[in-house]
Amino acid sequence: MEYKNVYLAAIGVIGALFWLLDFFKVFQKTKLYAPQNNGKPAVWRKGLRFVILLMGLTGWGFLSYSLMQPRKPETFSSAKIKVNDIVLCLDVSRSMLADDIPPNRLEAMKDKVREFARMRTTDRISVVLFSEKVMTLLPLTT
Repeated sequence: MEYKNVYLAAIGVIGALFWLLDFFKVFQKTKLYAPQNNGKPAVWRKGLRFVILLMGLTGWGFLSYSLMQPRKPETFSSAKIKVNDIVLCLDVSRSMLADDIPPNRLEAMKDKVREFARMRTTDRISVVLFSEKVMTLLPLTT
């Protein structure tokens, strides 16, 4: 794994530190209030506060990690692979809805195109559709 901008992780770490200071209310003035429940917070509130702390730190961690832009380097193989460029021109006009081939010509064509594409794993395939107008549905893939 390689990282494009490792120094940008510092932004996330600094943001997490400011968030922690705010979370634990480090620089706030103390407030006087009348305690409830004999001054003991409910057990579930302590647990909820811990969950919020974990979620916040996890979020800042993910933010720091994503700012570094991690990438998995591509490995190049020395093997030569022959690649063919194939353009499929498909008729999608109303005449393809004829039922002479069950269920109809259009569905049969879709099945054959899927089967053809599965067999051609290393080739680049483009799909051009036509009826009244011509439209390039899928340019050559890589």
